[in-house]
Amino acid sequence: MSRRRVKDMGRDQQKAVFASYSNPRSGRARSPSHYKPPKTAKPARASVEVRAASRRKPEQSEVKFDRLITDLDGLNEEYSKPEYQLQKQQSWEDQQNEYEMKEREKWKGINSPKDLPGKRFYTSWGYDQTNYDYIIVKSVSPSGKSAICQRVSHDDMGYSGQSYIQRPNDDTFGDEFRMKIEPRYDESLGITKYTLRGSYPFCHDGEMDRGKRLDTFWIAGEKQTFYETDSQFGH
Repeated sequence: MSRRRVKDMGRDQQKAVFASYSNPRSGRARSPSHYKPPKTAKPARASVEVRAASRRKPEQSEVKFDRLITDLDGLNEEYSKPEYQLQKQQSWEDQQNEYEMKEREKWKGINSPKDLPGKRFYTSWGYDQTNYDYIIVKSVSPSGKSAICQRVSHDDMGYSGQSYIQRPNDDTFGDEFRMKIEPRYDESLGITKYTLRGSYPFCHDGEMDRGKRLDTFWIAGEKQTFYETDSQFGH
């Protein structure tokens, strides 16, 4: 009888086969010489490293992690207190009030596009760094739908972290160009804001034939500063 055939038999059939090969002297069942019953796989013994890890003391990192969890639970309990929530609400309201005050200051005295000449605008761009370009409105068309603009320079106000601090000035350079005036009503402030949209001279010499870029410009505050990324930290 083949080994595969015996292996495919049921338990009772296997016992019957073993009994047919019983030893007449001892009465014990013996397997045929050409057949070996399948061995039962023994459970894998844990490695020395696993056994040692189960007996080791907690590492310092684990102790720090447990301590961090405890500290976070304490912070969550502290932050859920009514007095902290009230302080957080007041802080948010203060920031909102400060933003609204600065925005109203920017648009103070500007009631129509006719009031835009002499105002400076800015735009920001860049992939892994922030760059700024500044322009000034020279004149506005009779219809109030477009404006003649020109690039302006900036004053260096210092350095912070990885950025240069800049403030646009009135020093013009390069060619003049036309931008579209787009009104935007701000419901939260109840005022109409104006943005400038169009192509402007992208290169630092301000010449249109050297390169142009399409973008939207926003009004800059009188004393507003901007943080431009140092070129050594960008591309």
